[in-house]
Amino acid sequence: MEQTKDHESYFRKYVALIFKKLKYTYDMNFFDTTNIYFYSDIDDFRTYAYSKDGKRGLPHISLALACTEDRIPLYYDISPGKTADITCFKKYIETKPNNTKIFIFDAGCYSFDVITQLESDKFKSKYICGADISKYEYTSDLYTIELHEQKWDIREAKYNDHRVIEAYNIEHHKQKIEKLDKQIDRIKNLVKTVKGKTIESKRDKVYDLISSLGLKSQIKVNIVKNELELIVAEEKIKKLKNKAKKIILITNIESKASEILEKYLGRIEVEKAFQYLKNPLSIRPIYHGKEVNIRAHGFIVMMGYLQLTILRYYLLQKYNVSVTIDKLLEELQFATCVAIEPKEGKFLTYAGRQLKWIKQLIIDLDLPIIVESNLQSILTGYK
Repeated sequence: MEQTKDHESYFRKYVALIFKKLKYTYDMNFFDTTNIYFYSDIDDFRTYAYSKDGKRGLPHISLALACTEDRIPLYYDISPGKTADITCFKKYIETKPNNTKIFIFDAGCYSFDVITQLESDKFKSKYICGADISKYEYTSDLYTIELHEQKWDIREAKYNDHRVIEAYNIEHHKQKIEKLDKQIDRIKNLVKTVKGKTIESKRDKVYDLISSLGLKSQIKVNIVKNELELIVAEEKIKKLKNKAKKIILITNIESKASEILEKYLGRIEVEKAFQYLKNPLSIRPIYHGKEVNIRAHGFIVMMGYLQLTILRYYLLQKYNVSVTIDKLLEELQFATCVAIEPKEGKFLTYAGRQLKWIKQLIIDLDLPIIVESNLQSILTGYK
């Protein structure tokens, strides 16, 4: 577990090496965070936090991830569970990632100080970010664009001399409203079913859920005659729903608004990456207790995910074979390793037999893990 002391730094160096060998290029740098839960006690590292998996009341750590449009990871970092998204993003840009790429991140990482920092002489970076702002001056009339067979209403604006794009789509709006309504129903149902030794403990559990969903200013819970009473500020909920109608972006790119919006919607790639990390790669739950072991667990899973995405890209470029990560995992489940031993800081695996193209992949990319596999079906089944 302790063979690689600085896992995250080692990972970045290895990614750079792979990209150099592959001559891999990319345009966009997607960033997001998630959290990972434990079935264990809390400490300074495993802390209570809002669970993006709905695992309320369990300790968590925070996982930050940056990836390319091909879903290949560029960077990851593990932090205490209570670490804010914007703190994770600031830590990332301090590693001085490639500033010729476009940084794309959501409103959870936005502040005007962050975008000012990205524009500074130190970074000189291009960005597209979701922005939690409400007042800006329109600079264009409303117009409609078509993107992925959906119609979007667009208006452009200025905020502190920065370009703002306001976008609205009816389907996107419905999804946001449905999610908010489900959250409110969830709170109401908990009020009816919550269990606890005292009425105060029941109230605290409901309040924890309200807080975790970010609705503290819209919903209150009080104790009235030894019963829980939920107070929903309908006007504030209405304002929240109106706010959910729009995607608001700030950018320093001069491309067409349709191109900016399309790039931002590409953030789904990093969300898909989180899905694969959580299931089927099983980065969570984590059962380790020591921080060094937790970080090692994250490192091993991230290295596995990196190799899957590289293998997927390599198959497409070398053999014109398009295959999903799910299919790769399905074919690799019968792979066997003969031995694993550390050598010169790398994990080398010797296998008895590999397909010729797998051997070439190892030579080309200097992969730290070599497996015997039955991946021939991929090459014959997809050409």
